[in-house]
Amino acid sequence: MSAPPTITKQTVLTGFTSPTDTTNVLKQLRAAAALAAKKQQEAEEASRRAAEDLQRGEEEAKAKAEEEEKSRKRAVEKKLAEMDKKKPGTERARRCTGCTKTKFDTPCTFSATSSSITSCDRCRRLKMACSFVGESEKSRRKKRKIDEVGSPRRGKNKKKSRHQSLSPSPNPIEIEEEADEMTPAVAAMQMMMTDKIGELTELVCQVNNVMTEGFAAHQKELHRMITALDHLLEYRDELATNESIKQE
Repeated sequence: MSAPPTITKQTVLTGFTSPTDTTNVLKQLRAAAALAAKKQQEAEEASRRAAEDLQRGEEEAKAKAEEEEKSRKRAVEKKLAEMDKKKPGTERARRCTGCTKTKFDTPCTFSATSSSITSCDRCRRLKMACSFVGESEKSRRKKRKIDEVGSPRRGKNKKKSRHQSLSPSPNPIEIEEEADEMTPAVAAMQMMMTDKIGELTELVCQVNNVMTEGFAAHQKELHRMITALDHLLEYRDELATNESIKQE
């Protein structure tokens, strides 16, 4: 009997008895391990970049939300400030000429809600003229400008004022007659527009009818062509049947 083959350590580990085969297998395993390590490193790098992008996106979204919140708060504060300015008593913080002469150092108050009332509460209570420094000068300038425009001047303004004085002012009855004269023109324009709309509507209906009739005629012609094609197919089948009978 022959002796059993000896099992070496190299055969148990690799399954190969040749040293060359073992070397090749080790190289392949080393290359596979290096490739796996490289892929794992790339996956970790991609995961790290994705986490950084996610964190950056969250930070940008948070910063954008904070900026929008700040903008909203600023808008609300601005709106509230505008509303506070419109409230009675906070419209003006300075003092009028009448309140300035008093010993109290408090600003004028305006409790009246009507915009036509320009006097402060104290001047209205004492029935005094309420004016502010600067506004009286502005009103005087405005009055002077109105007087200059209304008064006759030299040159073209003088001729214009003389022409305006010679030409009589229009009578309210004449104005009403002119308005009545313009009314028929507006009515004629409306009537013309109504007639034009009616003509366009009738034209659209005619085009629709023509298209409907054309579609019906097309459908009829298509049905006739299909019927003729069916007849031709039946005739061909009959010819083929007769030819087969003759051959038998």
